[in-house]
Amino acid sequence: MRKVLGLTAIIAGVFGCSVAQAQSCAAPGSWIPGAAGDPPLTGTTCGGTNEFVSLCSLGTSDNPHPERIYRVVLAAAGPARTATSIAVGGGDASFTPLAGLYGGDCNNGSDNCQQIAAGGETFPLGAIPAGTYWLAVTAASFDAPNACGAFTLTTNGTFPVSLQNFSVE
Repeated sequence: MRKVLGLTAIIAGVFGCSVAQAQSCAAPGSWIPGAAGDPPLTGTTCGGTNEFVSLCSLGTSDNPHPERIYRVVLAAAGPARTATSIAVGGGDASFTPLAGLYGGDCNNGSDNCQQIAAGGETFPLGAIPAGTYWLAVTAASFDAPNACGAFTLTTNGTFPVSLQNFSVE
């Protein structure tokens, strides 16, 4: 069983698939796009947690929304990291997806904010240093309380992730 789970994780990492997770700070999802930026990160914030009151200093304490949280590891900008931006898509008349990339404490969505963008917008990755970040997707502050819906994040390249540890038992 252990070998099967390990192989599943390796295959997911190689082919850019993500393993279903709760997408919260306690159990974040992951996004590992391949060289062409595939696959996009798609999902819904409906049923997500509500772990923080602000995303990149945009207050939501009076207007809470569920969110999904992903762990993203960025290589240094250059030949290894070909992705230069992340585009935010999805939404409808009652839900505008808002994505923020931040470092530090996962539960503090305003700690070390690097970039933020709403549906139809793109944020650059070029000046962001290598490291581990949190990518949160929630609703815009002007949406009704508890607004949720479908989102799609796309990128134009890879971050990439290198294999840190490998063993076969």
